[in-house]
Amino acid sequence: MDAAEVAVIKQLFGARAYEIPMSSIKGVTGNALGASGPLQVIASALAIRDRQIPPTANLRSFDPSCDLDFVPCQPRRANIDCALINVRGIGGSASTLVLHRLAD
Repeated sequence: MDAAEVAVIKQLFGARAYEIPMSSIKGVTGNALGASGPLQVIASALAIRDRQIPPTANLRSFDPSCDLDFVPCQPRRANIDCALINVRGIGGSASTLVLHRLAD
């Protein structure tokens, strides 16, 4: 996640942005081009199902402007009811998807 994405999340969620755990699978999958979105949907669905936020691989240092609650190194247990997925493509295309847990 870069400074521009963090700025949008702060604008959207306000002070609550600091309470929302952030994670990225790109450090594991690399730039999967057209498969990036589906891979993020799968990872998010599994995170909701397993109640575990995947870590952001190889996250060792932070840009000072990226001061949200990132999940580095180890997965984090959490009661996850929804996930927000942001995908940016080559050429400037972007999309957002929200997944929500169905009632048990």
